Amino acid sequence: MDKVKSIDWTNWLNHELKTPLNRMEGLLISLDKKLSVGFEEKKIMLHLKSSLDECRETIDSLYLFNKIQIDKITPKLVHTDINVVISQVIQDQNDLALRKGIKVIVESEPLFPIPIDEQLFKRAFINLISNAIKFSASESKVLVSTETLNEKVYVQISDQGAGIENSKLEKIFEPYYRVEETAHLPGTGLGLFITQKLLEYQNAKISVDSELGAGTTFTIEFKKDQGIKTA
Repeated sequence: MDKVKSIDWTNWLNHELKTPLNRMEGLLISLDKKLSVGFEEKKIMLHLKSSLDECRETIDSLYLFNKIQIDKITPKLVHTDINVVISQVIQDQNDLALRKGIKVIVESEPLFPIPIDEQLFKRAFINLISNAIKFSASESKVLVSTETLNEKVYVQISDQGAGIENSKLEKIFEPYYRVEETAHLPGTGLGLFITQKLLEYQNAKISVDSELGAGTTFTIEFKKDQGIKTA
């Protein structure tokens, strides 16, 4: 399959499958507003909504994965307050955290704007924060922090999940790799691969530390200034 056919296929997938999913969600919202339903019916509707979200996430992951594979992503780096973007993403993920009783704690150091592609960073951070929530036990905490140190900006996401064995840490950024302990949860195994690549487009690095039974910390490292002019 050549590059033109490949990108056309993912564009088709992104559009043609999302359109009926959006219609289905609209019908669910309409039913929820019009019908007087009990607890069990509400629970079914929540499961349906969750399934629709999983389908969208899978489509998005396959779409981005293919664009990365054929090198069709062109980052637009603009000096941005990364704390604002992080705050927006966490707010958007609040429902997921509330459903599990997880408290997301943010400790942000005031930062100068740094050159990022806001949409690419947002997608990478969504992957990390949603994973932290998804793979953590109910009633636990997720800590997000930002700081400047030695002309670099660091973003950390720490959870209190089951942790990852050291022997598996080097594999988690490989496409389709899934840790056995979380293989039963929804996912494509592409999230961390996509996250790493999207950050590389912004001249950023990601690393991971984990301890079994104590949780996992992902650290994103940006250079404070790379001479990029503000758009």
